[in-house]
Amino acid sequence: MGKKKTLVITMRDIIGIAAVVLAGVIIGYFGVLGSISTAVEPNQRINMFGGISLIYFFVGAVLGLLLPRYSWKWGLFLSAPGALLLGFFLLKEFNSYFLLYMVSIIFFACIGAWDGKILRNRRKKEHPSKEQSSKEQLKRERAKKENPKLEQIQKAQSKKDKPKKDKSKKKQHKR
Repeated sequence: MGKKKTLVITMRDIIGIAAVVLAGVIIGYFGVLGSISTAVEPNQRINMFGGISLIYFFVGAVLGLLLPRYSWKWGLFLSAPGALLLGFFLLKEFNSYFLLYMVSIIFFACIGAWDGKILRNRRKKEHPSKEQSSKEQLKRERAKKENPKLEQIQKAQSKKDKPKKDKSKKKQHKR
């Protein structure tokens, strides 16, 4: 069977989760509650829903870039306070727009965080960091120290792998 990975939660993860939930509370309080208040006209609510959903998307993308370990789960931590506020309003007075709004908040926050992680991984592949190249160089040096004949074997193999030039073609051209 497969090996079970142990879950290791670092202090960085705890601080990250707390910061994300705090950002979600701030966006939820000022953004979500502001967009569903009675001061906003019903015609403008759809635009507000879209704007707040985009804010969740961009904040999620930044989280995915900075802390890619949890990927789309950052979106859940980010959108939970806003979705809970909408859930309380749905219990008080059901409105299908609020249900759609809640789903869009969760969806855009999760997609943003996931896209941020993908973008970070793509950037790492395009531009390998100096740390990675230095780690690879240290591995090669250790391998040379452990097995000094390894370098000679690798050179011999690289010579065998090179294609041999066909001398018969050159002779035919000269004729």
